[in-house]
Amino acid sequence: MAQQDVNHQNTARRPDYTGVAGTGFESEVQRRQRLLRSRPAESWPRRIARTVWSMVGSDDYPEQLSEAAAEVQAAVTTGRRILVTGSRGGGGKSTTAGLLARIFATVRQEPAAGLDLDPGLGTLALHAGAADAPSLEDFASQLRRADSLDQAALAAMLGDAGGGLYVSGSRGNRPTVNGSTLNDVLTSVGRYFPVTTFDGSTGIRSEESSWALSRAHAVVFAAPATVAGMEDLRWYAGMWRSNPELADIPLLAVLTAVDGRAPFDPDTEAETFRRHGLEAMHLPYDRHLSAGLQVDLSLLAPGTRLQATRIAARALQLANGTVG
Repeated sequence: MAQQDVNHQNTARRPDYTGVAGTGFESEVQRRQRLLRSRPAESWPRRIARTVWSMVGSDDYPEQLSEAAAEVQAAVTTGRRILVTGSRGGGGKSTTAGLLARIFATVRQEPAAGLDLDPGLGTLALHAGAADAPSLEDFASQLRRADSLDQAALAAMLGDAGGGLYVSGSRGNRPTVNGSTLNDVLTSVGRYFPVTTFDGSTGIRSEESSWALSRAHAVVFAAPATVAGMEDLRWYAGMWRSNPELADIPLLAVLTAVDGRAPFDPDTEAETFRRHGLEAMHLPYDRHLSAGLQVDLSLLAPGTRLQATRIAARALQLANGTVG
């Protein structure tokens, strides 16, 4: 088959994300994204039942959420950098990174940054809701050309995800930045944003991961609550303890539930890891998060929002060197 025919077939199979040009109508892909993005974690009967119960019963959820949020609002002396990484794709790494970045921006009520370090087709900007965010390479290029910098100038160079969150976007399998450029990005962002979340590449052996690890104040390791995911976590935890270059970097494991009907309970498995000396928490399955699109905290199940806020609080405590 001629190359031109192959290219035509590949183009024909590619989903249409652009809508119908000049008509204002959305494409089928856009329609599905719109519906899923606004889908709440709980069904409407469950939401009504919870609302009624909150009016007639006793519910300490608001108090617990307020306590967790207060810890997320802890003061920082200099910009804190939190790296989110994982061992395999589909384990919740980018979802966790986007969720934490959103919580830091919303709860702290001050600008927060999220940088997508994945050299491939990263999805941090998708989870943040800034589809047109520039890649790390484009952001670094703007930094080099800037005459002067302040927080407003940096924010304008990144994708505006709303609510005080500014992010970089997918690098499109075209990573070109080197260590020197990465250092320039780090210095600038860390100077003007109190908390920056890095969505790292899968694994810790890439140049981006090595750079981020050497400069992170804390690392969140997202692992799916599956046999393979938990085996990966055990291996990485052992390697972390035995490697002098990593042992001093606080590590927080987050076991994610990627399937609501999975045989393993991430909360129970996290408790098992804690008994063996590993700092571990869990992120429950959530129908809103499972769509893989923009994270809206108001659409999360209450239990998910509370636990995610607690994870953000603990990650910041570790980054601040707070024990307890």
